[in-house]
Amino acid sequence: MRKKYYMVALIVYIAIVAGIAGLFLYQNISYRNRWYPGTAINGFSLSGETIESSLKKLQDYCNDYRLEILGRRDGKITIAGKDIGYGIEWNTAIENMFKSQHDSFLFPWNKGKNIDVGYTVHYDEKFLEEYLAESDIIKGSKSYVIVKPKSADIVYDEVQGHYICVEEEIGNSIKFDRFYEIIKKALNNGEKTVNITDGSEYPGIYEEPDITSDNSELQNELLIRNNAVVRFVHCDIGNGVTETITPKNINKWIDYKNGKIKYNEKKISEWVKDICQKYNTVGKVRKLKSHTGKSVSVIGGDYGWQLNYETILAQLRKILTKKIGAKKIESYITNPTKENKEAITTELKITYLNRAYKISNGKNVKDWDTKNYIEVSLSEQMVYVFRKGKVAFSCRCISGLPGERHTTTGTYYIKEHRTNYTMVGEDYETFVKYWVRITWTGIGFHPATWQPWSRWSNTLYKTKGSHGCINLEPADAEKIYNMARYMEAVFIYE
Repeated sequence: MRKKYYMVALIVYIAIVAGIAGLFLYQNISYRNRWYPGTAINGFSLSGETIESSLKKLQDYCNDYRLEILGRRDGKITIAGKDIGYGIEWNTAIENMFKSQHDSFLFPWNKGKNIDVGYTVHYDEKFLEEYLAESDIIKGSKSYVIVKPKSADIVYDEVQGHYICVEEEIGNSIKFDRFYEIIKKALNNGEKTVNITDGSEYPGIYEEPDITSDNSELQNELLIRNNAVVRFVHCDIGNGVTETITPKNINKWIDYKNGKIKYNEKKISEWVKDICQKYNTVGKVRKLKSHTGKSVSVIGGDYGWQLNYETILAQLRKILTKKIGAKKIESYITNPTKENKEAITTELKITYLNRAYKISNGKNVKDWDTKNYIEVSLSEQMVYVFRKGKVAFSCRCISGLPGERHTTTGTYYIKEHRTNYTMVGEDYETFVKYWVRITWTGIGFHPATWQPWSRWSNTLYKTKGSHGCINLEPADAEKIYNMARYMEAVFIYE
């Protein structure tokens, strides 16, 4: 029984050994002119390939080789190996590796390996250089625009009302020499893709902006500019009329140089001049409804608004250079609420050399009390006092002698009331009981007892005219003295 058992075991053992030997012999015969299973060279799988087929496979790879280049702004070009004569020279390395692999028997448990073998890549470098130089990614085209890098900058944002830092534009302009070297290296390494989209893997390949948004000098400029421009100046013109100087205005008045703000004095003074011209009404044409009910145009005179240019300008200069807390400015920039705006608002006090009854600007000046004023018609030689829109009193008068002593026309205002006043001129010194001044040059209402009132006519002034004053009969002079109001308009016209 035991002998029989040993015989069976021996037969099984011989069968296994024979099987292994057969498999070993089969493998060695089958792979005597082929690469062992699992063999790869430089990543190319050559398992089971003959030396001839493996070389062909490697050559087919070269023929089908394509290098895809990805750039910024969706830039893309592809280099086909066959277009540049791309090829690989393995020299005798593969044959030597094949021989080395087959110098030993192939056991069933043996597997091939990934073998790194030195090789030489060749292609037409001149053609490659020309091809790259003319490619869209370098030269650009209608469908792919080359954008040069642009430095970060400080600009005034009119919508937000302050300066902002505009970030740099990285662009997609490539440095060709650096690009060419990177592509050659990729070809030499047999790479399939070169991604230069962000440039981090290949530093120095793109042209870079000179100044970036994190530049300390740029950030300092932003702070200095906003400290100068982010403020409001409120101007109360009067009668509910206001003007406001905003950051938009101030932005046009400043320049930044060498870390400092420089104010454009010419532009600042131009603003003040424009405001003065806008609201100054002295000497402008006024149209009034006369005692006849007809419209009369009167030009000249000294009545009206006249802003004090020098005082306003000096005050504005101080306000513009006055320091405002950085926290207040930052609060307004971050959250431009009414409260934060008020915190950076300064009052500019408007001063006047002359005032009128109410604010008026534009072509149709209406700055006097249209219900209460005085008319002097030189052609009629009459004075009319209006009260509540109607003629409350009228009287005869004798105006200045035509020529050097004529009565000047225009819109004036009552400047003073005097009693027992002595008028002094170059060739006269005359006492009058009542004097109401109309102009600073000496024209006024006063009684003239020396005038021949009994033979008065509207042409008498041509021979008996005054030195320019409005001569009145004594009773009328007293009436005018009592009715005329300080600062009210007096219209003198032909």
